[in-house]
Amino acid sequence: MVVSIKTIEKYFKEYNSLYFKNKLPLCRFGIHTSYDYLGWFNCYKNLYKPGKYHRMSITMSDRFDYTEEEFKQILLHEMLHLYLVHTKSAIEGNLDHGELFLKTMAEFNKKFGLNIKVCYDHEMKRA
Repeated sequence: MVVSIKTIEKYFKEYNSLYFKNKLPLCRFGIHTSYDYLGWFNCYKNLYKPGKYHRMSITMSDRFDYTEEEFKQILLHEMLHLYLVHTKSAIEGNLDHGELFLKTMAEFNKKFGLNIKVCYDHEMKRA
């Protein structure tokens, strides 16, 4: 499966319904061309509203031919970052793979039988 913005958006909506009760806001989606990282969540602090974030986006690399399962786990990983920002669980400086992210990831994995990880094998088949 080669990733596209339409594919990301389609599965984002499906997973938002299945795992997040449609509570995640629709964010921007993008494609990047790096072999160094598979997915990326990005957001900016809103300078006018302390504790708020804006311009949230999820991008995925188009350099790999993902299996459906790999795509799912990587997208869900990025969606967890969005979830933590959106639910205000993540406080400034805690948007990375720290204790809060690991705890939430473990909860989702257990509750839904998922296999979300912090790091993924970069030996995936290149597109």
